[in-house]
Amino acid sequence: MLVEILSLGSLLLVRSAEVPTGNWNMTLKVGHRGEGLRTVVLEVRETDDGYSGRLTSMQNRMVDADEVTFDGTTLTVVYGSYRYQLRVEGDTANGTVASPAGTQEVKAKRQSTQLFAGDEPPPYQKIWSGRIERAEGGFAVATRRHRFEFTNADAFRDQLEGLVGQEVEISGLWRVDRIEIQAIELRPPG
Repeated sequence: MLVEILSLGSLLLVRSAEVPTGNWNMTLKVGHRGEGLRTVVLEVRETDDGYSGRLTSMQNRMVDADEVTFDGTTLTVVYGSYRYQLRVEGDTANGTVASPAGTQEVKAKRQSTQLFAGDEPPPYQKIWSGRIERAEGGFAVATRRHRFEFTNADAFRDQLEGLVGQEVEISGLWRVDRIEIQAIELRPPG
């Protein structure tokens, strides 16, 4: 958030100016009678001469906005025949979208991360508890319900070899369908 300081004679005013940059999840009613809800992702970036934006189309692809302006409180985004006007207050914004179907209310929330559909999410970190087993070409951990192999078993080969058949806790990252080991500890009895 930017802070502007204005001096009026001996009176000092501090005013908070909202910043519209970031990714916004906008929720709006769809259909001529508002039969359902749709979430539109809006990406707003600062440029040398103002702001630019992209938003998800009906085909769920990111498309460039025709116009993005911000007057300090109201963010206006134009894409084709759609005109969004949102009053920004921190990480929320409320307003309307005018389109050929009429005017609908819009509620928006700024994402805490900068991810879009298709972006690589941060790795999922977890601790798995289970028994070390030999697997085709390496090792695996057998939990109560599943059996997972490792992406980096070679780096832990000696330790895994000594733990075959024993209960362990494995700290690691989930990589598509396997675990990338970060640490292995013998599970305490009990």
